[in-house]
Amino acid sequence: MSMSKNGKEQKQPKTTLTIRLTDHQYQPINDAEVTLESGAGRKRLKPFDGKGGYRETDISPGEYHITVEAQGFAGDDRQVQVHPGRNDQPFLLGKEGMPFYYREKVKVPFEPMWNLVALVMPEPSGPEEMERQVSMVRRIADELRLEVSETGINITRNGIHVLRIPGTVSPERQREVIEALRRNPEVTEAGPLLKLFKENASILINELVIRLRKGAGDDHLRRLAQAYGFEVQQRFTALGNVYRVALKLPPSYEILELCNRLAQEEVVEYAEPNLIHTVEEDAITPADFLFPEQWDHRLIRTPDAWQVLHDINADRTFGNPGIVIAVVDSGVDAQHPEFNGTLSNGAAKIYQLFDFSQMVANNNTLTSNHGTCCASAVTALANNTSAVAGVSEGVCGVAGNCRLIGIRRGGNEARYAEMYLWAAGLDAGSTTANFPAQINPGADIITNSFGFSVGSPISGLMSDTFDTLTDDGRGGSGVLLFFSAGNANSDLDITFARPWGMYERCFSVSASTLDQDGTSEIKAAYSSFGSVVEFCAPSNSNWAPVVHDPPGEWAAFTATIRNDTASNIDPTVGRPTNQTTMLAQAAAGATVLNVASVAGMAAGQAVLVGTPGDAGTESHRISSINATTNRITLNRGLFNTHPAGTAVFSAQRDYRSNFGGTSHATPLAAGV
Repeated sequence: MSMSKNGKEQKQPKTTLTIRLTDHQYQPINDAEVTLESGAGRKRLKPFDGKGGYRETDISPGEYHITVEAQGFAGDDRQVQVHPGRNDQPFLLGKEGMPFYYREKVKVPFEPMWNLVALVMPEPSGPEEMERQVSMVRRIADELRLEVSETGINITRNGIHVLRIPGTVSPERQREVIEALRRNPEVTEAGPLLKLFKENASILINELVIRLRKGAGDDHLRRLAQAYGFEVQQRFTALGNVYRVALKLPPSYEILELCNRLAQEEVVEYAEPNLIHTVEEDAITPADFLFPEQWDHRLIRTPDAWQVLHDINADRTFGNPGIVIAVVDSGVDAQHPEFNGTLSNGAAKIYQLFDFSQMVANNNTLTSNHGTCCASAVTALANNTSAVAGVSEGVCGVAGNCRLIGIRRGGNEARYAEMYLWAAGLDAGSTTANFPAQINPGADIITNSFGFSVGSPISGLMSDTFDTLTDDGRGGSGVLLFFSAGNANSDLDITFARPWGMYERCFSVSASTLDQDGTSEIKAAYSSFGSVVEFCAPSNSNWAPVVHDPPGEWAAFTATIRNDTASNIDPTVGRPTNQTTMLAQAAAGATVLNVASVAGMAAGQAVLVGTPGDAGTESHRISSINATTNRITLNRGLFNTHPAGTAVFSAQRDYRSNFGGTSHATPLAAGV
């Protein structure tokens, strides 16, 4: 037995220490001098993988001092406590004199972007709201004589907009622009940028997160507040001496200098900025009636597992109804038939709903279908009846008999920490208006198919949060945390693309798929990878366009929001609301079907050509109906040739045949 970071007794495997060294542009440094020093002596570590990795594979738990030096970079050093089991210590080196900020004890050097500022608005609820925001930002930019800087669509989808200050820019000019933006009632927040990629950004605001050392009390906190000019906004009760504080200064790079001085105070364990980050969903643009089409279940042999469970206890065939799974995403369509039902013990499928973007106890505002698809993969109801007599509804999740917490995420890192603590049933100590009451029990499993804090190591606040969830959640057994590895085909060992999933207390999930022989499981070409990945689970094969056309192309069947009109989905039929047969053969590439009847069919509906499970069955959308000639026109050409007599089904668009990415692999693994 040993003691964890949070002072809990726990069993641990063999102790290892891995130091991962990159420069400020995330390129590995393999020729550094990395030394490890303790009371037992001093040892130089050698690179072992060509990716900036330096490892000690048999190390005694205890306190060590790590020193890192590399030619052309400012060196760094850190005192660390090595615990039994796996220990990861990232180092980022910048050029001499570069500014930096902390993520717990990790220094993150960066290049200031004096001529850019970011403004934040509420996450838009859809394309129309996003376009309205873009128009408003253009107007604000014109009024302040700024330029709208072009970014990737994901940044705009997050309600974040980057503005360029023309001409030569001083720190004073940047502060003036930020203060002017913050006075605008349409702007939620504004600040300088710490990270800016094509699709992701990190924004500095005037809040910090502080952890005081064990034994420090209110007197120490008051002294620091007076000396550094901050007000305490919140104590994260479940995390111990962790506080969110607001500075009286407006957001500026000057805040980082103050934060770094604060981090050196004797009573401070760490001090770091509370940042706003973009969320990176891993969706790809792209049973129950559709279960024969769910090839991923056959690949991971869930039918065999369900049989084993059935032999033990029939009421737990599709999972334990006492298990609670939280899906943190864009929200869940709670009225969808896959979630609007009961489990084997009579409990409602949905246990809790909360929207942390709008702070309301529902998931009525859905910014995308992503969360509904993820929830479907992990826990869509099994054998639930449909509106068509004698037919079960749609798809089957891996853990269809487990309860669901639907969470629409939102906010800065402190809000995310609160959200996770609440989901686990712990006391978040929140002072946020309309924050939900503590729940009991909390989630046993939390699945997350998105990237956050892209480009930075994990913060102290979030590592403390995940430590607490994995130590204290589930009555001390620990909550299981699953995070997607991402779809960039990048080596996570030499990036900080997914710092939360890379953390040693969390499970990182990459994606596999089927090869064109229809049987061999291979790595999905788009999936990120690395030694920090624990699991690989089935998902779609090709990046774009994503279609399900075996054996060449594979994609996942899931529920989506009811009457989903998103252009990137391939809708499919979740129940045979309307049925007919083809009167004549239709060749591959044909867009018109001659059928016996078009009764009940309409433009915009999903159509399934073929019977689920049969070779060549495919999903499309109806473009138009000719009731006089009994012809159905499809939105695109058929993938396969279909003979006369082939079954044709249609229904409203509330299922899809082209979900994928590590977004699908992650809830699949969580369901297992």
